[in-house]
Amino acid sequence: MTAAAIWSGGYGIEVLLDRLDDKLLLVPIQYVGITTVPVFWFFTAAQLTGRTRTITPRLLASALVIPVITVSLTATNSSHHLMWEDAAIVVETGSMSLEFVRGPWFWFSWFYSYLAFFAGFGLLLYRAFAETSMFRSQMIATIVAGTIPLGANLLFLTDLNPMGAFDPG
Repeated sequence: MTAAAIWSGGYGIEVLLDRLDDKLLLVPIQYVGITTVPVFWFFTAAQLTGRTRTITPRLLASALVIPVITVSLTATNSSHHLMWEDAAIVVETGSMSLEFVRGPWFWFSWFYSYLAFFAGFGLLLYRAFAETSMFRSQMIATIVAGTIPLGANLLFLTDLNPMGAFDPG
């Protein structure tokens, strides 16, 4: 929840700002949440499915390596352009949002994040079919709840978002 709040809070402030440089200052803060939400989703799914013994500090630290690198690359993007090659303000739906020409590390980080999400979904699905009806319903509700923001994010990244450059994820 904290990771999602950091992501949403940073984005909420970004939308209110009108200078490109000011907006770009908030992107690394948002990426603290953006990159850790999928990791924590996976560990939450592992916990919900009874795999608490597999959640070790070493595994958590390993899972956070890519997010830490991604946040660092986001903060230093002007030196290497691995996260985005260009950024511009786009005015749509009554707000000014950032639009990026994404770089190679962005897509690697995106793949890693979706891998974590789908691994979590896999754990939940496996458990849903192995459980009684009450637990099955809970697992399916969790899966559905997780697919809503994931689907919104996918629409945003593929430019199929009905809200334009506004990030609903």
